Amino acid sequence: MIGTILFSVALGLAALSAAIQAVWLLRRSRALDPVSHWLLAGSAILLAGVLVQRSIAIGFPALTSTWESLAFYAAVVAAVCFAYRLQRRLPYAPLITFLATVVVIALLLVASSPLAPPEALPPIPALRAECDRITYTAVAIGYPIFVAGAMVFGAIWAEQAWGSWWSWDPKETWALVTVLVYTVYLHLRLIVKRRDAWTAIVSVVGFLCTVFTFFSVNYLLAGLHNYG
Repeated sequence: MIGTILFSVALGLAALSAAIQAVWLLRRSRALDPVSHWLLAGSAILLAGVLVQRSIAIGFPALTSTWESLAFYAAVVAAVCFAYRLQRRLPYAPLITFLATVVVIALLLVASSPLAPPEALPPIPALRAECDRITYTAVAIGYPIFVAGAMVFGAIWAEQAWGSWWSWDPKETWALVTVLVYTVYLHLRLIVKRRDAWTAIVSVVGFLCTVFTFFSVNYLLAGLHNYG
């Protein structure tokens, strides 16, 4: 019930955002509207909340059904639109954001139709064994490489380039956040011996932190690493 309400509100926010953007496009004013991107951010957060709630309910990442995939893609597109509006490195084109918002609405409308049953069902047992194994293997291999490459050798390079091992630059800080998130995952997986939705959620958060560190920090936050 709560998930249905959150989904409906997310769709409403996306629709309202599109309406506001359409009005400003028709005005042909160079000024940017101050509201629509925040509505898209709210829509993305609500959709993420729905997926987290479903993941906890079924004990597995809620990304296996058509409904969940549509909601996930809509949340990602809405979040990208929000980031695109805030960044300052690229020229901002309101028409692109408007068209992307229409895509968000279309995805959510399809998810609301009979084509995508909204029931939250766990995947088949074989898939749950397979996904857990792939996630754990990827993290187990990537964790030491990331720690050595990004943290250790990165600090050595920083000392040679800038004269300081650590400067709390945004990219350095988010790299540390990423390491800490994956440390939590390995702790839950190896020490606590958990293989439920929580380990899956932590691994997804770690992936999002990785993407944010690699791409978004360069465009949204000023720092020493804003050279590419």
